Amino acid sequence: MFRDAKVGDEIYCYPIGKMVTIEAIFKNKNFPLLLSDGNTIDYKGCVYVEDANPTYFWNKVQITPPPKPKRKVKKTIEGFIRDSAYDKREFVFRKGFLDKDDVQSKWYPATLAYEIEE
Repeated sequence: MFRDAKVGDEIYCYPIGKMVTIEAIFKNKNFPLLLSDGNTIDYKGCVYVEDANPTYFWNKVQITPPPKPKRKVKKTIEGFIRDSAYDKREFVFRKGFLDKDDVQSKWYPATLAYEIEE
């Protein structure tokens, strides 16, 4: 990443959140870049041999967090089921809704449970 770096170039240090300057470049060293914050880094931007990810970058690192996961919420609705000789069973969502004139149907109290994402 920093093979083309020159003395005086500014690079971004992620842990401290500031730009630092490359002060010297040493040939034939494991960590050839000397920085203004006192660290030496390799050409990948790592401070230690064990580092899996770089610490230094050419520009400021922008981290965008993933969106908040949607959670499932259980909801219940109290209502009535109509058992009709003419229609299929249907759920009526209004509490206390009974059609007194509907002599062909029988109404039973019921609870509808479902999940939605919030």
